[in-house]
Amino acid sequence: MGRRIADLTFIDQSGAPVGGPRRDRPVKISVKYDERDIAELGSVDEVTLERYQKVTGEWKNMEASVDLKGQRAVTWQNDFRAGRKPYGGSILVAKGVGPELNLLVDAVEGAGFRAIVESDGLAVSKRTEAELPDVAVIDLELPRLDGIQVLRQIKGNSVTRPTSVILLADNNERTLHGSLMTMGVRDIIFKPWLPGDIQRRVQRAYQSRRTSKRQQQRAFDRVKARQVRNSPKGERPATGTTRRVRRAS
Repeated sequence: MGRRIADLTFIDQSGAPVGGPRRDRPVKISVKYDERDIAELGSVDEVTLERYQKVTGEWKNMEASVDLKGQRAVTWQNDFRAGRKPYGGSILVAKGVGPELNLLVDAVEGAGFRAIVESDGLAVSKRTEAELPDVAVIDLELPRLDGIQVLRQIKGNSVTRPTSVILLADNNERTLHGSLMTMGVRDIIFKPWLPGDIQRRVQRAYQSRRTSKRQQQRAFDRVKARQVRNSPKGERPATGTTRRVRRAS
């Protein structure tokens, strides 16, 4: 049934789209076919469902059954992450071990990013310096060292300072919003959070970070080019100042 293409979109309770979700229960996907499909394929036995892999640009067969009476091809899927074109960036997820950590990682990876997981508050700043992620999503309630102290460490280090930081905070911590923003926080997400909101804000922070990197690189290239032009080796003799000497035979 390559003649028909359907785009499957998931949304969370806020109505925000959720990319690449992994469901705890399989989702039923049912696609109706008709006589035109049978005529094109030659037989009802050839009716299949395929999934497009954006990374490879290929179509991959999905295990499906055919409902002859209802004229539908049916499959059940619970992992929609495979085949999503990745952004190529890395996101540090700092959260204590538990179900919420797994959901955060699923949201980050579902958006096409590589998730770097750290559950120990004392190790977050060192992990950030070692990995240099584009964005760090940090829970305020980290074990051994809370998120505010971790934030101070990251922003107090010239190596990790450029990393965009998104904090996860309880709803009763809204009074800290103003003081946290002055400490260099990119964004604050108050619980309970939704996967679509996490993905949207992480993507926004990632794109902003990448734009900043490109601007810094262009500025560096301009300074370097100016230094080459102004250096003695880079100077070219003015036109007409050189002469060709002809030796006497």
